[in-house]
Amino acid sequence: MKDSETADCGEFTLYPKGTVQIIAKHITMGVNSSVLYEDIANTIDGGANATVAQQEEALLGCGSDGGSFGVVVNRTHPTYSSAAYTKLSAVTSGIIIKVVSLTP
Repeated sequence: MKDSETADCGEFTLYPKGTVQIIAKHITMGVNSSVLYEDIANTIDGGANATVAQQEEALLGCGSDGGSFGVVVNRTHPTYSSAAYTKLSAVTSGIIIKVVSLTP
């Protein structure tokens, strides 16, 4: 999420499905933020092999109440130390993920 493209805490719909949307919101002005979709997915459900306890600690644990969490970043993922990522001059902070109900 480039700072120049997310003025005023811009949001992007990541995934709409039925009456729910998953939204990424850029909350740190002045920086370019970039994370992996894998990290976003893990923030939502705790990861592919998450225990019930780990799922409860993730956004999924909010149950029917929805909510928002800062992206939980796996900083040891090789992508974050790659030349391509470094060239972005991005940080892994500054993005929250929101699950929003579209029903009134």
